[in-house]
Amino acid sequence: MMKRISEHYLFVSSLFYFRIPETDWLDRLQKVKAAGYNAIDVYIPWNFHEPTRGDYRFTNGADVGKFLDMAGDVGLMVIARPGPYICSEWDGGALPYWLNTDTSLKFRQNDERWLAEVARWYDVVLPIILPRQATNGGSVIAVQVENELDFYPCADPKGYIESLYHMARARGVTVPITACIGQGDIQGATGESDLVIPMVNIYPSSPDDPALDVKLDEYVAYAKAHGFVPMTMETNRDILTLSRLVGTGFIGISPYLMTSGVHMGPWSAINNWGAFPSYLTTDYDFGGMISADGTLRASFYEQRVLTSTVFALEEIFLKGTSESIEPLSLADRENKLTYRRLTSDMGNVTFAFNLTDEQVTEAVSVEGLNAQLIVPPKHYTTAFSDVRWTAPTDSTYHFSATSNLFYRHASGHQLVMLVAGHAGTGLLRVDADVPLSTSAGDGKVQCDESGVTVQFQHGCGATQLQFNDGTEITLITLSMHEAGHAWLVPETGWLIGPRYLRDADKLAKDTNEMVLDVGDESVRFIALSGAIREIPADHVLPSPGLPQVDWRGKSATVLQANMDKRTTSVNPPSMEQAGIGFKRAIYTATVEGQFDGLQCSGAADMIWVYANGVFEGSFAPGGRGFDCIFARAYQGTTKLELIVESWGHTNFHDEGAPSLLTGAQKGITGTVTQLPAGEPIFNWGVAPVEIALSAQGAGAHTVQYPIACQAGGHFRLSGTLPIGAVKQGLYLVVSGENGRADVRLNGEDIGRIWFGPHLEPRMVGGRADRLWLRDDLLAVDETAEIEIDFFATADGYLSQLSVEQEDQWTKGNVTVQVAQLQASRIS
Repeated sequence: MMKRISEHYLFVSSLFYFRIPETDWLDRLQKVKAAGYNAIDVYIPWNFHEPTRGDYRFTNGADVGKFLDMAGDVGLMVIARPGPYICSEWDGGALPYWLNTDTSLKFRQNDERWLAEVARWYDVVLPIILPRQATNGGSVIAVQVENELDFYPCADPKGYIESLYHMARARGVTVPITACIGQGDIQGATGESDLVIPMVNIYPSSPDDPALDVKLDEYVAYAKAHGFVPMTMETNRDILTLSRLVGTGFIGISPYLMTSGVHMGPWSAINNWGAFPSYLTTDYDFGGMISADGTLRASFYEQRVLTSTVFALEEIFLKGTSESIEPLSLADRENKLTYRRLTSDMGNVTFAFNLTDEQVTEAVSVEGLNAQLIVPPKHYTTAFSDVRWTAPTDSTYHFSATSNLFYRHASGHQLVMLVAGHAGTGLLRVDADVPLSTSAGDGKVQCDESGVTVQFQHGCGATQLQFNDGTEITLITLSMHEAGHAWLVPETGWLIGPRYLRDADKLAKDTNEMVLDVGDESVRFIALSGAIREIPADHVLPSPGLPQVDWRGKSATVLQANMDKRTTSVNPPSMEQAGIGFKRAIYTATVEGQFDGLQCSGAADMIWVYANGVFEGSFAPGGRGFDCIFARAYQGTTKLELIVESWGHTNFHDEGAPSLLTGAQKGITGTVTQLPAGEPIFNWGVAPVEIALSAQGAGAHTVQYPIACQAGGHFRLSGTLPIGAVKQGLYLVVSGENGRADVRLNGEDIGRIWFGPHLEPRMVGGRADRLWLRDDLLAVDETAEIEIDFFATADGYLSQLSVEQEDQWTKGNVTVQVAQLQASRIS
């Protein structure tokens, strides 16, 4: 028997509660469900729940138990991923910073001391998961231990993974335990242990790579040979990659970060994405189907079609065998599309993939039908054959079609099928030993000795077939765009056009004045009988316009040391050694005599150097050393101040820079000496640095762009945001050069932005120039207060500030009463 985590086909969306306000958890879960996904994967970050040793937090946005319960209530299964390491572009990969002070600790190894630390964490987090396991009636169908271990130099991967496996089992985990394979190296990730189920990450360099099928076939063969079903743990989000995975025989698809979020608090990381190091943005968004603010993107509707096709023919996708095929061209030319066919004793499905940059129209013989397939660039379509249904009269009907099957449901003598295609015509073939009695609707119906063929347009239409045994088959036809916007009202029919319909499956027939968000399109209703009616929009809401902010600003001293937490040391300690895990620290020392610079042998991530209050330079050495040559020589007594900012601990181990090593510390990590003499500077004081909310400085004034700030200086901007009619999906867009910006909304830190070209910061992981004005922080009042603190690393400026909205579609309202949606029979 093959090892698997579910008897169902799985579409899994990453959804991270720690990157989404708690008030939005339910909304995002419902939208994932509405996309047709039936599961989520969720990391549980150790350091988020234990920010300081022994100090646990599981409330106020950290109630993971509540989140798991919500997922179950919505109808989503869960793959729980409690680490200890999670990666996820999260501070330290979720390993707590306070572990880094133990330089002898062997991170992520089969080592007694490391395992003892993990056991402490598992003792806290697993009791939250245990009662929510599927084996106890809950939502959690699998628990993943560790993450992408094949990217890390683990000396004994099998021993380590099996130690974690036994640790989890001993604490009561009864669902399958999985391991994530980061780069396809199962040996490096698990030692090929047969205790855990491997789930592989597949990130093709390009979704249109013709050789991808070969790689996928190799993995499917490996999985089956080793007794587990082929499933991804992570993959890209584009529709071409996902459909190719489905067509190749994977039965679990987990595109990473389909639901975006933000780093709320000091949790962004550094890593090795193109620079050593790179710096994670506050925005955590890889372009998935749901934005951080909950906006549904175009890919959301593509996902609805793909998932619906799979679940309409789930038995084929679960048990079918995939192979490449080359259909007969009806135009006597080489096919431009690439084809895969899944075959099973319950029917067959053929995928046609367009790997080109242009739309392809191709006439081929596919699934026994002569089809004209139209596929947009980097997209797919499907056809199916020999899908069977036995009517209550015991007559068996065999179906084949050149379109994507979106929905199939039988009730008594009635069968409803919904098919969709990109454009052009489609064919449905019904083979049965029962003759056709009558037909009606849009399709062109032809009968022969063995059955019926219906030719139809890929657009909103319906055809009804009635057979002599009383069987009634209703074929609803849509375009792919319409199918993505089709919402089933149970026992009633389909609403075609709404952008989103919350809890469509729970609508009661007596629901009054259901207001639909339809953009600028009207809504059509297709009854299960096939009858079609158009529901005109009540009105189209004009865009209310985006709010404008009147900014005022002033040069100000906005940083202040928390002297109550100041520590002293002969040599400069790291921030972690000083008990400072995040944000900023100030290092102070006094130098006697003449010197004209300093040399530091190691520091991270950003350093501002001041001598007697004069700014002398800023640096981002990545844990390496730096030399700061002063603009002039200092004599007598000189007070040194080094303000250091940690951007976050690395989430990805890499030897390309000292700060990218797992366990690397922040702040001043080496010695500091005078230049040119080379004498060490001793007797340091270290204190955390906080933002002074009532900054001292010149009076605020109305600003004009560009807003200049001298090197090493601070500038504070404040403005009132008139919220008005637009209260959701707002982003503050900030552009400038040579500095750092911290932003607060109604007094709450919402993120930071870093501009080059000075210090050459490489920002990765999301959009670097904008911050979400989070809905949960916008007051119920008509205004909100925004503050921006700009810190110049060299002579810099802010060139523009604006408020934008991700969702800029025109909004129209359609009001319907579900009780009135029952329509007459098709004519």
